[in-house]
Amino acid sequence: MQGPSGLAAEFVNVQVASSETISQILQAQLASAEKQYTNAQVCAQPQAGNVPGTPTVSGEAEIICFTITPQSGSAVPYAEAISDGLVPGSGAQFAVIAFAYFPQSATSAEIKQQLLPVVDSVHWLQLTAS
Repeated sequence: MQGPSGLAAEFVNVQVASSETISQILQAQLASAEKQYTNAQVCAQPQAGNVPGTPTVSGEAEIICFTITPQSGSAVPYAEAISDGLVPGSGAQFAVIAFAYFPQSATSAEIKQQLLPVVDSVHWLQLTAS
């Protein structure tokens, strides 16, 4: 989903090893952001909570801050809110991940009005979450 005012969302459901932890996934996501954006850093530490969508999947969320500099534009401070959860599967588990991207200048009203309804409307398929 790409929305107005630079708001965007992305959803991922991937199979991972049964030994994988949410902390490891969050660390890998930060490392990926650091490779893409040299100033990427955690600006809100991981907190327990549910991954947006249904069925309910418990997990953790954190916010990574970074700067995007378009080829023909000025630098824009951005944030990436990441929610990760794990669902047991047969022989492995599924990582359920919701990403929400927004300019740091976005107001909480814009995020609540335009981005949260989309993120919360996701229906995760093939999950056996309890």
